[in-house]
Amino acid sequence: MLTSKAMLRITSKSLGLNEITAYFGKPTKGYSKGEPFGKRNNLREHTQWMLSSNLSDSFPLGEHIDNLVEYYKSSEHMKISSDIEIDLFCMLSSDNGQGGLLLSNKTLRNVAELGMSIVFDVYLD
Repeated sequence: MLTSKAMLRITSKSLGLNEITAYFGKPTKGYSKGEPFGKRNNLREHTQWMLSSNLSDSFPLGEHIDNLVEYYKSSEHMKISSDIEIDLFCMLSSDNGQGGLLLSNKTLRNVAELGMSIVFDVYLD
């Protein structure tokens, strides 16, 4: 069985998590530039706001992406677009080593028009 998940990620070196949240709403998770992380308490080099798709992992990846693109388009992103980088982090997992992926031209066009990159993380058992 093929499962999929997607997350909208907004990254900034100049804005804090609270500032990004003011434009995009509450994230699934996030952190601010300068926060310590890891065993050595390294400091984060950027802020990242992350929102997971609210669809079940049984939905096709394209629907997760469309869901997150619509969320992004409904925000006030134009007010801070010069201060952020955006991408879609997508995960595909197959429990039998099989599966396929289709992203429609409409989905790809919407992603490209918003200047988003797509990162794929694939797991095959």
